Amino acid sequence: KSQMPQTRWASTIATVREPLGGVSSRVLKSATKSRSLPGAPDGEYVVVQFQTSFANKAAATETVVLSHEASGWKVDGYFIR
Repeated sequence: KSQMPQTRWASTIATVREPLGGVSSRVLKSATKSRSLPGAPDGEYVVVQFQTSFANKAAATETVVLSHEASGWKVDGYFIR
């Protein structure tokens, strides 16, 4: 079972959510495995969504796209809506 290094996760999300402030709550909404994503090469992907509240934004949806590579899982995308 591969794992993504914690330092890579932290550096990826820090710059995206910094203006929103700290996380006050986070609940897993869904985790979906897929072999293809629009605009991405075929491979193994997991799309994880959280219902998250930040200090400066309530009820946001955080989406993390992970792709599997030979060295393990990698953050391919991180979005907040």
